[in-house]
Amino acid sequence: MKNKKVVLASLVTALIASTPVIADWSKAASLLGGDNNKTTQNGAIESQNAFLAQFVSSSKTITDAQLLAAKSLNLDEMAAKIEAERKAKDGQSVEQLKTAKETGGNLNSAIEKAMKDGVKLDADSKKLYLEALVQYSVGLVQTKSVVDSAPGFLSSAKDTISSASMTEKLSVTGKLEDGMYVAKEIPAYAKSLWDTSNLMISYAKSNDIEVPADATKALSGMSFN
Repeated sequence: MKNKKVVLASLVTALIASTPVIADWSKAASLLGGDNNKTTQNGAIESQNAFLAQFVSSSKTITDAQLLAAKSLNLDEMAAKIEAERKAKDGQSVEQLKTAKETGGNLNSAIEKAMKDGVKLDADSKKLYLEALVQYSVGLVQTKSVVDSAPGFLSSAKDTISSASMTEKLSVTGKLEDGMYVAKEIPAYAKSLWDTSNLMISYAKSNDIEVPADATKALSGMSFN
């Protein structure tokens, strides 16, 4: 009987001693993430997909406008490069943003040079240039919507990464990396587009090209300061 009591006491002692260990494993399991974390992560990725699709759409419009502008100025090399990179980087949001920024800078320089040199466009070039300007204004309006969406997505992405388990933080960050890059870069990019639009309008006026009132209103109604 005495032996049985000793064995029972030992079992009780063991169970009591093991309780904190069980609690610790429960805590560790929560740190590894569960269904709630998965749902949050999936929601953030879906949000990123929508955000990047919005950006890609606006980027396509801007690229089309840049191509038309290059053709109107007889910048054959630039036009060929735009077309080649558009095909090569289709769907690659980060690369599209980087390319659009570079092309925008080159286009700015070309327009500034044309204005300085007093280059006048012929009738066909004027038509192309006007198409470019109208397309550019549409793209800029679309880009402004991306700018407006960026803070919400960026906040959601950061919260998702913060709430991810220790073992998943790196993976989640990688999955949301493209969206966060675009969200951080889009305000400055949009401002550069807006500056280019003003330059395009100035050159249009110097060539007696009548800019549609809708395009002028859309551009003048925005601010990226």
